[in-house]
Amino acid sequence: MRGIILNKKINKFSMLVLLVLMVVVNGCAHHVNYNPNYISSELSHISETIDGKALIYTEIKQDEKVYSQVPSSFTGSATTLYVKIGEILKNISVEVFSKKFKEGAYHSNNLENTEDYSIIIRPEIFYFDYRYNQLKNLGFAITPETKISLFVFLYDKQKKLISQKRYESDYLSSGTYLISFSPWERINQSIHQTIYKMLNEISFDVESSLLKLGHN
Repeated sequence: MRGIILNKKINKFSMLVLLVLMVVVNGCAHHVNYNPNYISSELSHISETIDGKALIYTEIKQDEKVYSQVPSSFTGSATTLYVKIGEILKNISVEVFSKKFKEGAYHSNNLENTEDYSIIIRPEIFYFDYRYNQLKNLGFAITPETKISLFVFLYDKQKKLISQKRYESDYLSSGTYLISFSPWERINQSIHQTIYKMLNEISFDVESSLLKLGHN
């Protein structure tokens, strides 16, 4: 009898949690922006390993483009997220490569006066998706997840294309939450951390390309 009562309490609690999650996540539109605090801890662990300095080149239209999407999950399907992922990508690129290059990294929306740079890095968002995953938690919690694909073009200081490659992430999360009253910011955090992890991987290809050019 005691076990039945306990199970009823657990079921009621589970239903309450599920109801709160659905109310918080569903409905409305939310805007998220670049937040350096989401990657500050990760950036502190990067070491300067590449000689020279890098130019991060992006187009203004990519920086200003607003991605307005609903999640690919049923949970939160009535919610639209507005995010300038290109702007987030630009800022994190500068942060990461400023740490990797011994003389730092700088951003520009044009390719003028590139002679002083060891390499030009042009990252571009190709694909973006996000979801509030409840299935892996049996419906009792949410795991905000993000999937991103990037094209990265590398140019030498004479603006000659030396490499182009597509990079894809798996669905990555910033953690699982029983109840979050701003789940869209959890997605934003996941966006930041996914981009950081991808750029960290890309930095090895950048270093390899510079070795081939004889710059390191």
